[in-house]
Amino acid sequence: MLETARGIGRLRPDAVKIHLLHILRDTPLEQLWKAGKLQPLSMQEYVQVTAAQLSLLPPETVVERLTGDGASDRLMAPLWSRDKLAVRNAIARHLKQTDNWQGKYYQT
Repeated sequence: MLETARGIGRLRPDAVKIHLLHILRDTPLEQLWKAGKLQPLSMQEYVQVTAAQLSLLPPETVVERLTGDGASDRLMAPLWSRDKLAVRNAIARHLKQTDNWQGKYYQT
């Protein structure tokens, strides 16, 4: 995911959307998840990875989305993704606590 952020950063996009993997009912991913072959990120892992991705993007790139969720009637996991405000706040806190920001490690 960090290599993807580096590659996207080199493209200097006007905007990006960061979206987590979520498991929806009645999909092949649900079957993998139920079989124990796929585990979505915890909220803490997602916050850490997303903050690291932001540090690799150009500071002028608009971040249009930091999280997402599936249709609530089909969402199986991760259930924490339903609370987008909590996720955004956790990312902001993590950035502050680690003295990190968008573009900190961006390289042309």
